[in-house]
Parts: sequence; C-alpha cells; structure tokens
Amino acid sequence: MMPYIITHNAVSIDGRLDWIEPDLGLYYKIASKCNEDATLVGSGTMLAAPTNDKEEKSVFEKPSYDPDDNRPILVILDSKGVVRNWHTMMSAGYWKRFVALCSKHTPKEYLDYLSKRHIEYIISGDEKVDIEQALERLYKEYKIKRIRVDSGGTLNGVLLRLHLVDEISIFIVPSVVGGITPKNLFVAPDLTTSSDIVQTRLESIKRLDDDSLWLRYSIKKEKIRRN
Repeated sequence: MMPYIITHNAVSIDGRLDWIEPDLGLYYKIASKCNEDATLVGSGTMLAAPTNDKEEKSVFEKPSYDPDDNRPILVILDSKGVVRNWHTMMSAGYWKRFVALCSKHTPKEYLDYLSKRHIEYIISGDEKVDIEQALERLYKEYKIKRIRVDSGGTLNGVLLRLHLVDEISIFIVPSVVGGITPKNLFVAPDLTTSSDIVQTRLESIKRLDDDSLWLRYSIKKEKIRRN
C-alpha cells in the first residue's frame, strides 16, 4: 500500500516557480485543505529555507507523542545528509514528528546527528533513496495515508515519472515572468513516447480574491501504478 500523494505549488501564469511572490498566507491556507498526514520536502528546498543559527536545548530532549495530535509529520528526503536546519522546523510548531529519508550511503555522521536530536530516519536504497520503498514504509510504519509534497520541480518530477502522484494542486499567481530558463513544475527526463504522458482530470477550479486561481487535478486512475 502507498500513501495518496498531492503536489502543491505556486506558479506564474506561464508556469514558472521562480520570480513570483505568492501570498504565503493564502498559499498555506490552501495547502491546509490537503489534510495531509505528512509533508514531504526535498533537501534542496530545505537548504533554501530560512534557518535559525542557534539550536535550543529542547532539540536534544526526547519528545513525547500525543496520539490525539492531528498535526502532520515532516519528512525530508536527504540521502547526502546535507540538511542541518531541522531545529528551525522543529521550533515552527506545525509538525508533530520528524523523519529523514536516507540511503545506505548516507554518512554515519549524519545519522548520528539525527539520532542526537531524536529525529527518526528510514534507510532505503543504495546510492540514492528508493522513494517508492520509503513511501511504502511510511504507510506501514507511520500510518501515513496522505502526503502533501512541499518542494520544487525536481522532487515533483521524480514522483511523476514513478507514477506516484495522485493529485496536482496548483496555485496560479496572476503574474507573467517570461524567459528561456524556467524552473518547471515537474523537472524530469524528456519522454520517448507519447504513451507515457500522464493524463489528468480537472477536479475543481476556484478564483481567489487576489485574481489568483486554485486548480486541482487528479491523475486518471488507469495511469497510476499501484499494488
């Protein structure tokens, strides 16, 4: 069994992820409607996120988990062990638990870093994280049934090519950027056959007060790989 995966991104009218300034309050208000059990983030997105330099002592204290806590779990994909701003996310108060997805080649020093902060981790894959296997373990071991992907085009593209995306949520900002080097919503190898194009179904469209749009597309079931 696999979690239901929703990608959620803000883009310009011409599909760019960069140069735009979305209303973050509105963006995350929409994101909250995904009702995720976990938020999945790539290491590149985390490296670009603001960070607090100082780690509080509470980071090193063993946490207790309330079974009635409905906040999501933060899951970060980081086989190279480069994310060092976990403490910033831990102090944000949005997530109840924290899990790193690592591989067999993730440095032991990084695994020790995680353990000292009581951050759980899943080892999956050799050189890189086996995302499919890791998602299966999240479902089985953490009872995660819905995941919202809060990341850039690279992780989106990997999930798309693996046919792991179930829903695409797009917050369209009323701006046009232009250019010849756009940061696409799904960064993935070019297709070799049109039969691999992922077909979608429009589930809803909503015009928001600031002239932005919120679109929701589901992936047509015959295109989804499932056990």
